[in-house]
Amino acid sequence: MEQNLKLLNKISFKAKLCIFASYLVIFISIILIIVGYAAYKKPFDQNPFYFVAIVLLVLSIISIYLFSFFWKKKALNVVKNIEVFGSDFLNDLEKIYLGPLGCWNRISQKINVIFVNLNNLSNDQKATLDNFSSSETNKKNENLLDSQRLYVRHFVKEDVNKVFQYRNDENCFKYQSYSCFSQPDLLNMFKENEIKNLYSETGNFALISKENNELVGEIFVSNKKDTKEYFIGFTIIPKFQRKGYAFEIVSELLVKMATSLTNYVFVCTVYEKNIKSLNLVKKLEFKKSGSFNGEKGKVLVYKKSYN
Repeated sequence: MEQNLKLLNKISFKAKLCIFASYLVIFISIILIIVGYAAYKKPFDQNPFYFVAIVLLVLSIISIYLFSFFWKKKALNVVKNIEVFGSDFLNDLEKIYLGPLGCWNRISQKINVIFVNLNNLSNDQKATLDNFSSSETNKKNENLLDSQRLYVRHFVKEDVNKVFQYRNDENCFKYQSYSCFSQPDLLNMFKENEIKNLYSETGNFALISKENNELVGEIFVSNKKDTKEYFIGFTIIPKFQRKGYAFEIVSELLVKMATSLTNYVFVCTVYEKNIKSLNLVKKLEFKKSGSFNGEKGKVLVYKKSYN
């Protein structure tokens, strides 16, 4: 395992070096265009600076795609050789690497998540819930999870008005089982959850846009250690819906948890009439495993395992 981790480090370094070189060529191409326009004022088809710049631009863009694809595959092949992970995990991991352009930082982040969690695994590959520093979980504004456009943190007092608004919006609570609707109840919930992390038994966490630090919703997790089931729920504020936020953050959460909670089953419960959420859990490749009658109708149970 240690040898594979070292190899992943080398792959990460070489990939970043190749991508950096490609971006450097793009920068040189732009300089050539500026020089060609300023110092060699001839029509486009007669200006050698433009011709060279275009050739370099095309080659550098192609190289970025090729380098990203090549190093991504090498990284995933190494991860595949680490016995902790199954093929289902690899499939999910690869889907998160979207397009080659600008994706390598996300690939590196995923590899770093694997590093952190594998280093915390015991020799018998048991879950490492107790290995995380309690001082870190007490950091009120710590980024608990990152995705391309979002990050997860603890709720703070400044969030209460917005949470109060969307939790009392029928478009949000129609298919939810909230127990906190008043502002005092919400503040108590914030206080209880500020010492929890994503591995905690039960907790609600704020979902924040990286672009403007605006609250876009929340995620709910519940770790049933006795049954080794990890429940995931989410709410996206109506004006931020249909932007792929829920799929993005739940995908990242699954990767993080799958590298830390071995032999766990991940669970989502969705009301039968909640078509948007049903489509989302199916897109995440959860499989229907049962149903029960809830307060607001029939609830479908969907599960996903990396065993």
